[in-house]
Amino acid sequence: MQNQIKLEIIVSSVHTERITDLLDAHQASGYTIIPQVRGKGSNYETDGFGLNNAFTNDYIICICETAFIDQIREPLREAVALYGGVVVLSDCNWLIH
Repeated sequence: MQNQIKLEIIVSSVHTERITDLLDAHQASGYTIIPQVRGKGSNYETDGFGLNNAFTNDYIICICETAFIDQIREPLREAVALYGGVVVLSDCNWLIH
């Protein structure tokens, strides 16, 4: 097993590409996007069935090393402050196969 950081981002679907562009610019090794997630935040509830992406959220998950988080922490914080969303970081173990 290898110690890693799990980066989880929930962002409005209209801003997903901006966030993935940021991950790509910082050379993320990879990420997964789960489109149209449902949930309830402090301001509103999203049902995942909007007529356009303005009312849906996407879930982005990236497993990465601490050095990557150190690089992207501030640019990601700025992006989420601008576009809205949630970022969660947690320690995890990657089962190498």
